[in-house]
Amino acid sequence: MPFVCFTIVLLLDTTVCHSHWDGDGDADDGQRYAMFGGCATAECEGLCPEAFQCPEGTANFFWHPCSRGFYCPDPGTIEPTICPEGSWCPEGASVPWPCGPGRYGATTGLTDFECSGNCKAGFWCKEGSKSNTADLCPEGR
Repeated sequence: MPFVCFTIVLLLDTTVCHSHWDGDGDADDGQRYAMFGGCATAECEGLCPEAFQCPEGTANFFWHPCSRGFYCPDPGTIEPTICPEGSWCPEGASVPWPCGPGRYGATTGLTDFECSGNCKAGFWCKEGSKSNTADLCPEGR
């Protein structure tokens, strides 16, 4: 019976990759990561993908999803963007998710689908509403 051997690679967050590195000394390239145990240059493996944030020294971007209440829209996002009113952002969001119909989001940085809550009785809140009294229900409904 043949044996199969597996090698496990442990990815430690110790490789120093410098944020924004493009060789010209300015800060325009975004956050980078070094996967699989190191890199030959400060450029490392590449830009941190959308929905992730890579603090300086990141070896594996999978350990750093964008924080709840924020979204990371572009590869190399340096500062995550706070989720706007009328939406919510789970961990690892690349775009804000609109509050669903019947719910509203009155503040920034919401973190779950419940948003700020249900609309007030007698009012309708369409997807992405920012107020619990967004639209008056039609008469008789």
